[in-house]
Amino acid sequence: MKLKLKLKNKIKIIASIININILVIMFYLVYLNLILPDNYNYTKGSDNYINGMKNITINIDNINNELPTSNFNVNIDNNDETLAYKYDDSCQALIKAYNILPIKQVDINTIEPIKVYPCGQPFGIKMFTKGVMVVGMGEVEKGITPSKDAGLKLGDMILSIDDIPVYSNQDIVDIINKSNGKDVLIKVSRNNSEHIFKLTPRRSSIQNAYKAGMWVRNSTAGIGTLTFFTDNGYFGGLGHPVCDIDTGEIMPLLSGEIINVEISGINKGKSGFPGELKGSFSDEENMGLLTKNTSTGVFGKITNLEFLNNKKKIPVAMMKDIKEGPAKILATIDEKGPEYFDIIIDKINYNNINPCKNMIIKIIDKKLINKTGGIVQGMSGSPIIQNGRMIGAVTHVFVNQPLKGYGIFAENMIKNIPQTNK
Repeated sequence: MKLKLKLKNKIKIIASIININILVIMFYLVYLNLILPDNYNYTKGSDNYINGMKNITINIDNINNELPTSNFNVNIDNNDETLAYKYDDSCQALIKAYNILPIKQVDINTIEPIKVYPCGQPFGIKMFTKGVMVVGMGEVEKGITPSKDAGLKLGDMILSIDDIPVYSNQDIVDIINKSNGKDVLIKVSRNNSEHIFKLTPRRSSIQNAYKAGMWVRNSTAGIGTLTFFTDNGYFGGLGHPVCDIDTGEIMPLLSGEIINVEISGINKGKSGFPGELKGSFSDEENMGLLTKNTSTGVFGKITNLEFLNNKKKIPVAMMKDIKEGPAKILATIDEKGPEYFDIIIDKINYNNINPCKNMIIKIIDKKLINKTGGIVQGMSGSPIIQNGRMIGAVTHVFVNQPLKGYGIFAENMIKNIPQTNK
């Protein structure tokens, strides 16, 4: 009897252990399902592994169990040269753990291997916005703020007032003052849609003029790092958008240019105080034109092609090809120009919730640490190289841990420029 009881208890324990393991596996598969993307760009000749995830494979699901091999087409909108990749071939694939446990079905797009020139050179940005951005509000008289009362918000882009386009603060001052207090209709761009607001200007007894009670901005300038360029001079830089310093909103681009920068020194970073590259715009003519300010960086075309000399072209890695572990960044910290510095890819984020925070990186290069203290402002856009391929760019520094920061996947940037495989 005792023997049977012991046997029963052992069976119960074994069954409990099995059930717990099954639950752990199920939770693990659900977790992988949530963090892994639903579609992948796949270059010819690459393997079937998601290199940043151990024992995770992409199993192609088509008639021949092979990946399609045709080229992709590049269509350019003549209005703004926006790139739209359209793939002739795509297929379904099943992602598996340990090549056995199914995780999720995904879409695979086939592209030709892409090559670009990694840069790592600092550059200056001058840009003007499409309309003017509301960056502050204030009372015209005690308790009276016409802009706020009308429903305007910080970050709104004012496009026109009474159908008159506005490009500067002075435009708004002139129109509002000439209104003589009559209602004006303000066209605003907010969250990618346009809205009309009725604003009633109020006279300021101090300035003896009609006011809207708001501050606006129509331009910005700063320093970052060029990430890459192509044979035909198209470039990408920063790896994150140019945002308004007060509102944090992406500044819609009307026009802009990039300018050569001379690095004059470094404010070394430390915990709680991010450092920065100190530099000034060169007096030489501009290097090129800005055409896009996006969530994944700034893009345009270099007009001074002398800048392209003595650069070596390398392949671009897709996100599935990136591994945690050693890598390098190409950055400029003095007059010597771009240099390679050692880093570690600490973590890879596949969910793409924030398109410019795909990797966590850590600086381990002693020379760079001694000179800068880690990642500093102005290094945004420095290309990240792993196994001879460009995998992304530096985008942010952790304020309290300047040795660490974020990086963006190269493929998130490369989508924004024309004919990258040419």
